[in-house]
Amino acid sequence: MRLLALALVIPILVSPWWPRLLSLSELLAIVGSVVVFILVSRKNYYFFVPLVSFCIGVCILHIHAAHYRFTAAQLVTTSSDQPQDITIVGRVVTLSSSSFSQNSILVSVREINETKLPILSRPLLRLYYPKPPERWMKSGQTGEWTIRHRLPFGRVNVAGFDSEKYAVANGVHGTGRVIGSVIKETSVTLRQRLFDRVVRLTDGLASQRFLLALSFGYRAGLTQDDWQHLASSGLSHLMAISGLHIGMLFVIGWRIGGVILRFVPDTRYHPVYPLIIGLVAATFYAWLSGWSLSAQRALLMCVVASVWLINVKRYRPIDLWLFTLAIVLVIQPFSTLGYALWLSFGAVIALIALHTWCRTLGKWQQIIVMQLGLSLMLSPLQQTLFGGISLLSPILNLFAIPYFAFSVVPTLMMTLLITLISSTVSDNALVRWIAEGLWWCADMALWPINAMLPLFEGQLVSLSPSWRWAAVVAVIAAILCWLLPRRYWRMHFVVAGVLILTLQSRGLSYRDWQLSMLDVGHGLAIVITQGEEAVLYDTGKSWQGGSMANSVVTPVLEQWQITELVGLLISHGDNDHDGGANDITAYWQPSWQRSSDYREGYQPCSRGQSWSWGRLRFEVLWPPRQVKRARNPHSCVVQISDGRHRVVLTGDIDAISELLLAQDAPINTHWVTVVSVPHHGSKTSSTQRFIDLLSPDIALASVSRTNPWGLPSEAVKQRYVQSGAQWLTTVEHGQITITFSELGYQWSGERSSRQNYWYRKLFVELEGSK
Repeated sequence: MRLLALALVIPILVSPWWPRLLSLSELLAIVGSVVVFILVSRKNYYFFVPLVSFCIGVCILHIHAAHYRFTAAQLVTTSSDQPQDITIVGRVVTLSSSSFSQNSILVSVREINETKLPILSRPLLRLYYPKPPERWMKSGQTGEWTIRHRLPFGRVNVAGFDSEKYAVANGVHGTGRVIGSVIKETSVTLRQRLFDRVVRLTDGLASQRFLLALSFGYRAGLTQDDWQHLASSGLSHLMAISGLHIGMLFVIGWRIGGVILRFVPDTRYHPVYPLIIGLVAATFYAWLSGWSLSAQRALLMCVVASVWLINVKRYRPIDLWLFTLAIVLVIQPFSTLGYALWLSFGAVIALIALHTWCRTLGKWQQIIVMQLGLSLMLSPLQQTLFGGISLLSPILNLFAIPYFAFSVVPTLMMTLLITLISSTVSDNALVRWIAEGLWWCADMALWPINAMLPLFEGQLVSLSPSWRWAAVVAVIAAILCWLLPRRYWRMHFVVAGVLILTLQSRGLSYRDWQLSMLDVGHGLAIVITQGEEAVLYDTGKSWQGGSMANSVVTPVLEQWQITELVGLLISHGDNDHDGGANDITAYWQPSWQRSSDYREGYQPCSRGQSWSWGRLRFEVLWPPRQVKRARNPHSCVVQISDGRHRVVLTGDIDAISELLLAQDAPINTHWVTVVSVPHHGSKTSSTQRFIDLLSPDIALASVSRTNPWGLPSEAVKQRYVQSGAQWLTTVEHGQITITFSELGYQWSGERSSRQNYWYRKLFVELEGSK
């Protein structure tokens, strides 16, 4: 049984790293080979039965991938006559409220351009509003939207949010920019009505945003500071509906059901009755969450746990864990692309292993050892998810988890249940007063957590890449030692030790300087690194509530273990270049800042300025002088040299600036290794004379896949290519990193080489089918 389940889940678990999916002919060839092998060796059951299970896992993954592709392709093929704007009819599936800042809703599409879609193949679209509408459509309402559809392409960097992976993991088939909308059916779901009532009842409470996150999984009210505080404290898993809360409520309902049934006369006690009560409570909480994928997984685990509790002697915990994992992956194979599955199942298997190891200890000793061990075993995932690990997390969770289990969750569930009953039965002043009092009690229950969170700001400790892999090896070795007989332990400890030392030696090896053009869409952000220090040229754009500096630049710098941002260069004052300047200066506090316009706290970035940093020499080639407001022609052009290689960063200079720069600037012809293409490849820049002067080996263009200006220009691209330059764009390659050394240089792209996975190619294929 264990071997069959293991063979089934292995191909699905490793699917996030598959470079491509198998073609239909390859899949049929593999299945045919397995069938022939079975017919030839009928008695070798211990070999071919797991092999069949493995092939079933591969087929399940391909079936889900084919269904996802077919569903997403409907948006492309149906709109082929109108490649820009389409009209859709659909049902809103997310909660909405005008009380909070949100800019999108999730819609299940039923019709596209008056073409009805099959029930089982209805795309899920995330619709963005350029401006918040006067009235948000709410969950359960049907509407008609005119949208500009896009496939869920995203930015691909070494760190930061990956929208392509998120879309596939959550079954989202595309995005759309809303041009116009009309409500067709006004009725809303019971969950939306309850949510609206709770929003009114909690208005003015200090913890309202956390109450809504814990009650409904609604996170639009949480600010960036809230997420940073939660990550630093290690309490993120406690402050919004997750599998942990559903598990808590299942246990609470199970225990309460057992107590109640003992006092019911003339009722024969049976262990299944309390479990049913626990499952009902867990189902209620999963419904409140909107049946999120994590809630479905947690509910399934509760069902399996109920079976285990009834037949405790027939199954081992590891078998039930593996069986549950197999069921989840058969239903949701793409959940391996998200972190939630790895965290939830990783936490459970860690607890099972730790409980086995420390069963001889006392009760409190077991709790402490299991909490410390759980934090250690999940540290690689926490580093990947949050950009670091919280050293305070084990201690805080020792107190926070019991507090939530025995105080916050029961209070919240009782309050929600009474609010739901009162809203359907009566809504008079007395009932409203009672409900407000209960929500005040729930707010007071969260007050200690809410008050402590700001104290933990900046407590995340980031692991170096070598230590992350060392932690992964250590965790795998520990699990193998648990699963395998003791006689193999010594061998695994030796192998793990050798791997860890090897990884550490690699991590300590000398690295020459690097230049990375980050994938920030339409904008520019270039990082130059030496060791653990960096200089940043431009920051990308900003928008209400966020910036590329926070979502891309900072995560990348933290991923690389940058301890100091030595300098910040701002080419000019357009938002797509300096939008995140304030965020960068506030978070990183660079030693120096330079710009081509007058800014408080900035040194001039004008011709004649030069300075050294490590082995690199910086020279400003343009503009001739600082200006009051730097626009495209005034962009700060910088030449960076190590004596062997030269890099020229150009901002958004235009043809006239290029001409004047070529006349006066000290650029050595044929010495430029890399140039950032001016103005994202616009026709107004990159004249033939300028390109001939530089004669670059590599031309880097930072562009977005869809932009209203048609950038980069094909004519500009051909000029560089015909001059012998290698043309690289962030659209094709994602983040582009060039490493310079005494032996030369080499480049790599996150999208084209390091993260060139099957789901990225799927979107490219769909785009090509337009």
